[in-house]
Amino acid sequence: MNITLDGYQIVDFTPNADEAPRYTDPDNVAIATIRFEIDNQSDEEIGLEDISSKLTVNDGTQYLLNEGMLEPYDNSDTVPSGEEGELLQTFLLDKEMYEKIWKDKSMEIEIGPMRNTDAKDISKGNKATFQLK
Repeated sequence: MNITLDGYQIVDFTPNADEAPRYTDPDNVAIATIRFEIDNQSDEEIGLEDISSKLTVNDGTQYLLNEGMLEPYDNSDTVPSGEEGELLQTFLLDKEMYEKIWKDKSMEIEIGPMRNTDAKDISKGNKATFQLK
């Protein structure tokens, strides 16, 4: 399988009134969304819900894990064998830290391993790494 970084964006996020209590500081949240294209040349479907990723920030000194609850996938979302599809990975950021510290420093995303619909690793532990800045 091949995975290509298609782009990313970092935006301010304001939770609605129902969700705001879940955040320590709901006025200090940003979201990073990273888009990938997957070319699935394996013999199995890739389950999009079970793919994890790690965003390393601050020149490699800190990291965040993707927020699965903010991603639009469920168990039925896949990239079938022999087809291409989109994968989004989402991260919650402390907006103040991003603006003051992380914004002008290198960031790296590590994605994988790829998993089938039973959450079994089908990429033999392989992960892909991309520089964002």
